[in-house]
Amino acid sequence: MTDYYDLLAPDQEFAEKLGFSKIDVSKINYIEPRSGNDIKPQKNKINIIRGGDEKINQEAVRTRNVHVLLDPVNWEFGKFDTATANMAKKNNVAIGISHATFIEAKESQRVKLMLNLQRMVKVTNKIKNSIVIVSNSKGKYGMRAPLDLVGIGAFIGLTENQAKWAISEVPKSIFEVKT
Repeated sequence: MTDYYDLLAPDQEFAEKLGFSKIDVSKINYIEPRSGNDIKPQKNKINIIRGGDEKINQEAVRTRNVHVLLDPVNWEFGKFDTATANMAKKNNVAIGISHATFIEAKESQRVKLMLNLQRMVKVTNKIKNSIVIVSNSKGKYGMRAPLDLVGIGAFIGLTENQAKWAISEVPKSIFEVKT
């Protein structure tokens, strides 16, 4: 059986009930910067930087010890270019997609968000960089089972195998290499 991981599960016990494998959340450092200057990764931690702005995205993929650039696009900001994707690949920064971003978007914003995510997936696939899918919900009831996250991945342009890889092998490799 495949082990699935949610790097940003708010409740590890509940995540296990949903079908995720347990992870050591004390090794994760989640940063929501207001500017590129706010990106201060910690050594010996898995540093996940929330993007969504061109300057933050570019600074995050350039900064040492950043492991995941989460949500580099949103419903208003859809630019994710090949230069940023190439720099992310060069520095081993996986591109993260958050289920919560989709759920928290207003109905009128979801179509634009999905289009931006689909464009980002095309660029990321073209560069052959890693993609990771996380729930990133505010509470345990916003979390979703592994196959629900696979469905989100398929909806934005990943194959079923790519989406499963994004919640199994990519997070596993981040934990193995970075800790």
